[in-house]
Amino acid sequence: MIVRRALVEDLEAIAELDWRALHDPFIEGLRRGERREALMAVWPGLFESPDARLYAAERLGMVVGFAAVRIVVGEAELDAIAVDPAARAQGVGLALLTRVVDDLRGAHIARLALEVRASNAPARALYARVGFVEDGIRRKYYENGEDAVLLGLTLGG
Repeated sequence: MIVRRALVEDLEAIAELDWRALHDPFIEGLRRGERREALMAVWPGLFESPDARLYAAERLGMVVGFAAVRIVVGEAELDAIAVDPAARAQGVGLALLTRVVDDLRGAHIARLALEVRASNAPARALYARVGFVEDGIRRKYYENGEDAVLLGLTLGG
């Protein structure tokens, strides 16, 4: 498996993976096609902005994971990280997160922040393994009323 900066050619596969890995069946509203269209309209801008990065994890020529990061005034926000359900618990998430952290450290970014569903134990365990610490909670952050746990990782800057 390789983790690399995503290419424009990866966007279709990433949009499909986004649906399979992150779609919340409890959320009403955006249907699959509408979500895909929204992502395809926004994500090409990630290739034009020096403050945004999109990564792809590739195995046997297939995108099996991705991560999207925004950088604002020396700090970064992990906007999304997803692994294909068929590739979970195989080190893909750790490989993606390690690449993101290494790249941000190399760019002298001071901190990486994210939010995660309170109920997402596998993701929270991964973040703890990498060294993230809890910064707070956003009550009823998600549309189904679930809390978001705010996590942060000091990178050194």
